[in-house]
Amino acid sequence: MIRGLGDVLKRQKRNTDVVARFGGEEFVVLCEQTDENGAMLLAERIRDELAKIVFHAPNGTLSVTCSIGLATFPDAGRDWEALFKSADEALYVSKRGGRNRSTASHAASKTKVAAG
Repeated sequence: MIRGLGDVLKRQKRNTDVVARFGGEEFVVLCEQTDENGAMLLAERIRDELAKIVFHAPNGTLSVTCSIGLATFPDAGRDWEALFKSADEALYVSKRGGRNRSTASHAASKTKVAAG
């Protein structure tokens, strides 16, 4: 299933984007010249395509969803460390919010303030 998600990411990315596996079940997509709206559109296309795929496993078929966190430069951070931290925080907001959703870093910040 990880390979299937990787294939979806490769199909959805533009020629200028870079896809990399980042940890066990996490991927990073680096997009040049992309604002938050563009990043959210890409995230939703990825989620939609992944939801349509049926994976075949030894015990039957599986449907898979994904949670996505996104961060854009320079609003979410001005260096790699800050951007990754912002994207990671947004990812966990997606997971805690019910999974199978996309969250932008500014929404994650608002959620933390509202919950705090």
